[in-house]
Amino acid sequence: MKLTGKTLREAVLVNRRLCQNIAEKIRGTRFRTAKTLAFETPIERENAARLLFFFMAICHDTRGLNGRIEGQYYHGSDYLYQGLKRQWRKNPDLFSPRHMAQIDVNEFLRWLSPEEGLQHCRIRRPEERVRLLRDCGIKLQEHFDGKVTLLLQMSNGHIKRPDQKGLTDLLSVFEAYGDPLAKKTMVLVKLLNEEGLFAVRDPENVLMPIDYHVMRVALRSGMIDIQNEELRQRLRLRRFVSKREVFAIREACLQAYQTVANLSNISVFDVDTLFWQIGRNCCHSSHEPYCGEKACKISHCTLIEAVEYACGGKCILDKACTASYNFDYVRFFEPKEITYYY
Repeated sequence: MKLTGKTLREAVLVNRRLCQNIAEKIRGTRFRTAKTLAFETPIERENAARLLFFFMAICHDTRGLNGRIEGQYYHGSDYLYQGLKRQWRKNPDLFSPRHMAQIDVNEFLRWLSPEEGLQHCRIRRPEERVRLLRDCGIKLQEHFDGKVTLLLQMSNGHIKRPDQKGLTDLLSVFEAYGDPLAKKTMVLVKLLNEEGLFAVRDPENVLMPIDYHVMRVALRSGMIDIQNEELRQRLRLRRFVSKREVFAIREACLQAYQTVANLSNISVFDVDTLFWQIGRNCCHSSHEPYCGEKACKISHCTLIEAVEYACGGKCILDKACTASYNFDYVRFFEPKEITYYY
């Protein structure tokens, strides 16, 4: 039975005590950030902004995507970014709105081939991603004179504004950025900020980007309490859940992580980095979490590349996260849904 209305709100709750415990556990964590793009002229700045804009438009459901690009192994969204960046370095004009408005599936797959020209990558739903890229290319020309930097300037550094359009409103014209919880928008803001392409003037309006990795960690940690046993079972068995149920879980996760950010005095950007990296490394869906008595076996961990943490085979949330001492919580998985929101 699918939950609706008041019953659904009562079935998905934020556990503030767990949020506080986890905030205390991570307080003082230090993060590593590094620019990956160089630009000096206005044209170079526009090209850099275009790369991030188009990358984030199709950065969803990258599970199973992996391989070597120019001799380096990448997986998930890192592979997607590096594959696009390889083409962008060769010819930035490929990322012009005019070209993107006409891109086809075969060209897109060639861009992402592990060994260029020899094989295609195994990315999910390529036709959907090409549709989103085309939509972005067309609407950039229609609404922003083909310039991502103009879109950013129009926001005046604001995520939201009461009397004018902020970045969330401006980006909502694009199908790819239509998520009501603004996952892709917030990650784009984060990337633009790190590269020095966008300075946020209203940090209070930055939201935690909620995707499947951070949902999984929230459910397993206990920050989110699922009060309905039938819904708990569907999450444990990886059964499909309704869109309203997914939204309720994502919304509760958003509240939980905002609480953690506030209580830990860590920015939302850094909270996202930490929990997203935990989800893709320590607490993945393809293996049991590396916590409690189960030592880490990952040979290449992107968590310790992004966070100053002496791992020692233990997750940074060990003992604060419920799954680290209660196996019943290990059985939780993120809601099963097919979407391009995350």
